[in-house]
Amino acid sequence: MTWLPMVIASWMIYSFPLSEPTQDKANLPSAETLVQRILDNQEGDTVSEERSYHKLALLKEFKKDGSLKRKTEREYRFSKAGDKWESTLLSINGVKATEKERKKEAAKSATMKRQFRSTKRSRNRGKNDIGAPLSREITDTFDWKIIGRTNILNRPAVQLAFTPSNSDSAKALREGLLGKVLGSIHGMVMMDEESAQIASVQIQLFKPFSFGWLGAIGSLSHLHIDLVRERLSSGSWVQKKSFTQLKGRRLFSSFSFENEEIYSEYQ
Repeated sequence: MTWLPMVIASWMIYSFPLSEPTQDKANLPSAETLVQRILDNQEGDTVSEERSYHKLALLKEFKKDGSLKRKTEREYRFSKAGDKWESTLLSINGVKATEKERKKEAAKSATMKRQFRSTKRSRNRGKNDIGAPLSREITDTFDWKIIGRTNILNRPAVQLAFTPSNSDSAKALREGLLGKVLGSIHGMVMMDEESAQIASVQIQLFKPFSFGWLGAIGSLSHLHIDLVRERLSSGSWVQKKSFTQLKGRRLFSSFSFENEEIYSEYQ
């Protein structure tokens, strides 16, 4: 999953079954130990029996006054060949995709992958890929705190809060555009208590920022991300749904969009 570096998104919280956390922290280790358990288990995310799944993506773009400018719904089928996932565009707004539309979508996807691999962070990443829900490169830039126990999708979970760390080592990791994002967000991670897998992630921008000399390239004023995962009967943890919302400025024009994605039919 490459949601963080490839989608710098902001979103309203998408509703899912989550109970209020309690102050029950009995028999729980430190927050740092729990985060390490998540990282240790994360490598198994890419080792599963599932070879295909379906994705429904609904993108909404808004005008400056907040009215809807455009709405686009796309359906995809993802299939695994060896250790690589390949996507096929099935339809756009309920109409079967043409061969031309599929080729255009494939070319766009290939370009995004090349851009991601060419970044310094991508070339130097270790065992825990930055495209995963969490990586050591990301967790080390935050301070972590246990909020308490909760339930998500009818499973016991532990809620962890994270905020940017002020340590020199954490600041050194926050370089480039992604580093700016990491230094401007806080949020929550719900860890499935039994498996130490991520059940959900919620992220929020707590301070706007600009990029480029004197903000000439653009700025980000609102960012919110909600990602929910679920455990399949096979034992694999997979993405279930996400809802993203982003507002900002690109050069001289403002932008605002929402993107909802629902994943299903894992086989």
